[in-house]
Amino acid sequence: MAVLGGTAPYYEKDGALRAYANRVVFLCGLLGLVVVVLAAIVLVTRSKPPVIIRVGPDGEATVISPEGGAGINKKTIESVKASEVPTEVDKKNVVIGFVNTYWGYDEHTLPDHWSKALNMLTRNLERDVYGKMTAEGTVGALQGTHDKSDVTITNVEADQADPLVFHVLATRIDMNSKDGKSYSAEKMAESYTIHLVETDRSIANPGGLLVSGFKRDEISSEPYVIEEK
Repeated sequence: MAVLGGTAPYYEKDGALRAYANRVVFLCGLLGLVVVVLAAIVLVTRSKPPVIIRVGPDGEATVISPEGGAGINKKTIESVKASEVPTEVDKKNVVIGFVNTYWGYDEHTLPDHWSKALNMLTRNLERDVYGKMTAEGTVGALQGTHDKSDVTITNVEADQADPLVFHVLATRIDMNSKDGKSYSAEKMAESYTIHLVETDRSIANPGGLLVSGFKRDEISSEPYVIEEK
């Protein structure tokens, strides 16, 4: 059929327009269906509470169901159990390190030792201990008498009722001098009670343990004769 003026007849143009319109309607319907499906998936996903894994002190991991109850799962999640829970060795290492650092010093190492010991405390306890040290001028007083304290730990045991409480037995020799020349010394048998708390592991605290409380009790004391060198 001849094309007048170089253009297609009106009925061909109308047919083409109808065909394009049908395609657009079909694509719009398809995209709308896709949007509805994606929206349904998002709603279903967001409506479910997150799965929670609870790790007990013994390292046993329990999966908490989306409904909030503990799911029955007898299998232990090994990756969680092995790496996250402090062991008995970890706890004793922190306890021994704290006792030696806090109660073992001389006039030169005292500021460094007590700074390290304060970093091993919980934030509240650190604030209280540091405030007391500052108010009483403890560091300056001990340095003024050239004080030296040597600790020898003899026993470390966990409390039977609380695995985060440790009892330490030690002997401590305390020496001091008013003039820096003649020293007097005392040998004491002492017990220390150290309370630990588990925290998140970090670069500054790789063991995940901090000291939340401590107490020193004197069992006995006697004069100590300093051997001349």
